[in-house]
Order: sequence, then C-alpha cells, then structure tokens
Amino acid sequence: MITVSIKHFVDALANAPVFVPPVLDGGVQYIQDKICNRLINGEPVSFSEIDFNAFSLDDFDALRDIQSEAEHREHKSTEVAHSLYRIKPATLASTFI
Repeated sequence: MITVSIKHFVDALANAPVFVPPVLDGGVQYIQDKICNRLINGEPVSFSEIDFNAFSLDDFDALRDIQSEAEHREHKSTEVAHSLYRIKPATLASTFI
C-alpha cells in the first residue's frame, strides 16, 4: 500500500529546484529559429535561405543534448503522475466530538 503525505508532497514541490530553460547561444539558436521552428510549423525551408556559417556540427550535438534532457524530464514527470493516479484514496471515518 502506498501512502502519500500531501503536506510532504507539497513541501517537496515547493522546495524543488526551479527549472531554468537552457540558454541557446549563437548556432543553436539559429538552428532552432531558422530551421526547426519553421519545419515544426509546416513552413518550407530552402537550402538557399540557410546561412551555413551561422552554425557548426557541434551546435547540432548541443541541440540533441537539450532535446534528450527535455525528454528525460518529461519521462520522469509522467512516471510521477502515473504513480499518483494509481493511488487508491483511503476511506476515512469522521468522528465529531
């Protein structure tokens, strides 16, 4: 049986570190803005529009690492949510004095 102290749970959430999105610098920001976001939004991207001097292969590695970390955080959040959904509520007997 799993028991959850709502007070401890809320306190743990309040004390959890604040998520700070990663800073996208130079080439990574360029790839995100000029290529990825446009493709996600269904906009065409032409090779003639891309400034290949604005980024390097290392920027793609950095972007992949950022994506991997985001997926890991999402997986952890989903696991916590599913664990909380599976907890059966306890029946409490009320007594009045």
